[in-house]
Amino acid sequence: MARRRDDLPLDVQQALADAEKMMAADLSRNIHSVGFGKRTLDGQPDLRGHGVIFTVAIKGDRDCIQSMSIPRTLGDGMVSTDVIQAPPAEIELLRESDFLTRFMRDPGGQNRNCHNTPIPGGVEIQPTGQRWVGTLGCKVVRIAKDGSLRHGAITNWHVATGEVGQRMVQHGGSSEWFGEVASSPGIVFGGTNYVDLAVLDIQRTDGPYAPITHTVKPEQLTLGSYSKEISEGGVGTVVARDGRTLGRIIDGRCSQIGATVRVGYGGGKVALFKDQFVCTRQGGEFSASGDSGSMVFEYPAMRPFGLLFAGGTGTTIVSPAEYVIELGRVHSFQ
Repeated sequence: MARRRDDLPLDVQQALADAEKMMAADLSRNIHSVGFGKRTLDGQPDLRGHGVIFTVAIKGDRDCIQSMSIPRTLGDGMVSTDVIQAPPAEIELLRESDFLTRFMRDPGGQNRNCHNTPIPGGVEIQPTGQRWVGTLGCKVVRIAKDGSLRHGAITNWHVATGEVGQRMVQHGGSSEWFGEVASSPGIVFGGTNYVDLAVLDIQRTDGPYAPITHTVKPEQLTLGSYSKEISEGGVGTVVARDGRTLGRIIDGRCSQIGATVRVGYGGGKVALFKDQFVCTRQGGEFSASGDSGSMVFEYPAMRPFGLLFAGGTGTTIVSPAEYVIELGRVHSFQ
């Protein structure tokens, strides 16, 4: 099954490249993303098959969309296109000012509670000294600068601030930090990105952690243990995750692969990401503010699928697990 852009047939790769050129030429930035996935008809999967999916601004009617001159086919007429109207993708940090609103909406939720160490993935975390929270992805084995293997964990760059040495705590700014940022590929504004990632060092043996050698365990809060083997799934794969805000979700689906996406980072900053997954959930949301950093798994096999980092109404952007390995100096999951 095709998973990344290089896995797709050459005519589809060319069609995506042509779509990217249209996206780059769209100075009004009405085209938010292009990717390869299942075409739709009146919001339902279309039996006509797969094609290049353009996601455009939700404002405007079909005449406005047609004025963008999106062709019916690309790649010498061999690849069909489809258009979806949706809001732009944004990073979804949950700020301190949102805490009360979220609490009143859902005062429970074990994904927001403190947990004894070693803690599971899928729970709320926060950088010390900052006013936002996100989600702890999962435990990994990371490659240190000296080439040695050390216990680690992952979340998003924008959750952990991405600064080496930044300490991370659990719910409510707990005074005891469980890990610190060891490395990150960072975010390139004005360039190309493939993953929003911070890799944490979680080896603590002092204070309340002694004699534990790592503070995060290779389990998700409700989904349990996961495989070391990366998923081979692509379009149509059922996906699941634990997260800070929406908790346990087991009925998501990968709807697009190889997507090029503009992602808003606030303050007018927009980053371009390539070769991403777009995940959706019929009849509900796959993610919400505060779920940034969640690890997404193929379900029920529980093979690592990708790292969640952004979304808009009805869509969630997930970076393939391969980029966590390749760009994060991660040796393996677990």
